Amino acid sequence: MTAIGEGAFYNCSSLNSIALPKAMTSIGGGAFYNCAGLKTVSIPESVTHIKYSTFSSCTGLTEILLPEGLTTIESGAFQGCSSLVSALIPASVTSIDCSAFQGCRSLVSIKVAADNSTYQSPDGCNAIIEAATNSLIIGCSTTVIPENVKSIGENAFYDCGGLVSVTIPEGVTSIGSWAFYNCNNLPSVTIPQSVVSIGSGAFNGCSSITSIAIPENVTNIQSWTFYDCASLVSVSIPSSVTKIGSNAFYGCHSLQDFFCYAKEAPRASTNSFNNSSIGKATLHILESVLETYKTSMPWSKFGAFVGVVDQFPYISATTATLSEGESMILTAAFTPSDMLGNAVLWSSNNTDVATVDDKGLVTAIAPGTAVITAQASDDSGVSVSCEVTVMPASYQVTFIVDGKVYHTESVTYGAAITVPDAPTAIPSVVGAQCLRQCLQRTLLSAVPSR
Repeated sequence: MTAIGEGAFYNCSSLNSIALPKAMTSIGGGAFYNCAGLKTVSIPESVTHIKYSTFSSCTGLTEILLPEGLTTIESGAFQGCSSLVSALIPASVTSIDCSAFQGCRSLVSIKVAADNSTYQSPDGCNAIIEAATNSLIIGCSTTVIPENVKSIGENAFYDCGGLVSVTIPEGVTSIGSWAFYNCNNLPSVTIPQSVVSIGSGAFNGCSSITSIAIPENVTNIQSWTFYDCASLVSVSIPSSVTKIGSNAFYGCHSLQDFFCYAKEAPRASTNSFNNSSIGKATLHILESVLETYKTSMPWSKFGAFVGVVDQFPYISATTATLSEGESMILTAAFTPSDMLGNAVLWSSNNTDVATVDDKGLVTAIAPGTAVITAQASDDSGVSVSCEVTVMPASYQVTFIVDGKVYHTESVTYGAAITVPDAPTAIPSVVGAQCLRQCLQRTLLSAVPSR
């Protein structure tokens, strides 16, 4: 026997093993589709093509031995093989469809033979990289994206439920359609500023992601991009965005803050925010165009509107005066996406006078002057600062004689008090002198007026 026809063992769920003869040259599309009991398969070296859906939905398949001499792995060849843990691509393979291992949620090791000239898997990155384009076409739950990758291909991490973290390096320019579809255990993702395009459905079904910031040069948020991102709380889109596609934010039930820095309201489909919580969410937009958004659909459906600064870099105050022990919050931003509270580094040039934490909380320590600086976290070196003057603390001192308030005064610690003439209730000079001594002693234990 040299060939197995299309769908030959279709849906044979009880099939748990099969011996393919060495003379086998062709296995038809869908030949073993949904053979859920099949555990391992060794494909003869005479087979050069694995056709569409050949082993699709073989949910019991844990190991597949791909022969040297294999040249092509077609669409869906191993799609939905949810128990498959590893795959080694031989040096002879010259064509792999991006959906070949789609939905293999247990896949933790995917490697390419070192002498394959078409694909590579450098430094054990557990991904398939197309050598000619530096495009990552297939990843898995343990993938470490190499620094030289230029694009994340379509379906690259499709239905990769085991993916819990991913770092997309600076230099990646595009994220393909459905690239991270249904990566429902991925809690966060940072899209680098080098990205200029994000395909439709790229993060569809990423139900654990809580915030997203779109890079500065993206112009179109395509249809279905963040569909059913049910945990998404905050979104920031830059001034470059001019269009938001249909169902882009459908089902975003947790949405609370949406930052939009476009001076013209992006064209959005009437269903871009369907079945989401925008009626309870706040739209943060440039102060100069606040009224425009309030009267434009679907933006007018937001529950609240807040105007934000129009120019960057920005800091909420350039000078400030505090008393010892007081505190204040500074906010700073270098790009619109920083308004989400990210990517700002805070420092004080005199921590004996005033300190600042990583959220911009400034605390006055002692009298003097300190410069609080916010710096962009990238390599631009751009910074903004606020000069903080700390004054001595003031104290409220109240003196009572015979149960009645005699004198109240606000003073700073160590300052002299001018005591008015003693009341007639103290008839003698001796009494007045005694009162002054009492005042001096009382000042030492006075309580700050704050």
